[in-house]
Amino acid sequence: MRITNQVFTLVMIGLCGFLLVSRQKPASAASLAETKQNFEYCIVLVKYEANHHWKTQIINADAPDPRPIEADMDSTYDGLATLNKLGAQGWEVVSRDTRNSSYLLKRPKS
Repeated sequence: MRITNQVFTLVMIGLCGFLLVSRQKPASAASLAETKQNFEYCIVLVKYEANHHWKTQIINADAPDPRPIEADMDSTYDGLATLNKLGAQGWEVVSRDTRNSSYLLKRPKS
């Protein structure tokens, strides 16, 4: 008798929990679209030249045929001056690829 009471209690708790969860309304597509933010992306390629001289290229990653937006920009070690300049314009680093010295950046579309 004691086991059946415990089983009954557990079943009732599970049923109540299921009913509470199932009554939650899912987010509507309209509210998801309002909170979804679109981003634009760019790639910064860093290349080292002789005598501690660094150059960078900024490439529009959203373009169908990505072309440099700005090419052969002077920069500091590992492109940090270029990254700081882009950061001031609202760009943030998403990832870094150390194999080819490149950065992927994003910012909200305006």
